[in-house]
Amino acid sequence: MKQPFIILSGPKFSGKSALASQLAKRIKNGGQTVSGFFQRGVFENGEKIGYDLAPACGGLMEPIIRRGADGKWNFFPEAFEKAAELVTEADAIILDEIGPLEISGSGHNRALKKALDFSGAIIVVVRDSLADELVKYASGRTVEIVSFDPVKSKKAEDKIAGILNIKSENIVKQ
Repeated sequence: MKQPFIILSGPKFSGKSALASQLAKRIKNGGQTVSGFFQRGVFENGEKIGYDLAPACGGLMEPIIRRGADGKWNFFPEAFEKAAELVTEADAIILDEIGPLEISGSGHNRALKKALDFSGAIIVVVRDSLADELVKYASGRTVEIVSFDPVKSKKAEDKIAGILNIKSENIVKQ
């Protein structure tokens, strides 16, 4: 039986990715496996210049997006392929972040479709405006939309942990 499709939604730059990272630690601490990826912001002189792809299970990061001299975002197609490779059978698969690019069939769309082939729970990080649109990808799985509020981040974390049956004593202290 396939596990749930959890949509972690919230405003842009609200801390959804940080929460997903905390969940990955909590899941691993509970003795379960995690696959998938995070996109970590890269800053230079206080300005965001891009994102790096980071494996959810830990490991080396690599560039996925960089802002060019013209101010436009430049994507590294090989990094999107690497992201799809990071999606493997696991108790929980984390995809951070799915956006308009993926919904239009590009970017991490292949990783999203690949995750659906596995039985583990899927946790998808997405901005609020795209949560309802992402439901169509659930492929018959139970869908749980968890709205993230930075003031109540512990509540969202505990809700997802409850869906995944992770006990509170498995919390990783930072």
